[in-house]
Amino acid sequence: QGSSFHASRRQKYGNVFKTHLLGRPLIRVTGAENIRKVLMGEHTLVTVDWPQSTSTLLGPNSLANSIGDIHRKRRKV
Repeated sequence: QGSSFHASRRQKYGNVFKTHLLGRPLIRVTGAENIRKVLMGEHTLVTVDWPQSTSTLLGPNSLANSIGDIHRKRRKV
């Protein structure tokens, strides 16, 4: 389905809509102002939630699974 799926949903529901990916809920956000709001509210409005298989592959101490001060410290390594 790919981009045509997202385009049809965006036409029907607007720039922010809920869908599912691999059986998990997902919020799709498009438009510069909406994306700015999400990025500015990182870790307060939204969180990163990797699929379990990805979290297992990356490991609990990976940079991708870290947030806040821990993420900043690991990024500097």
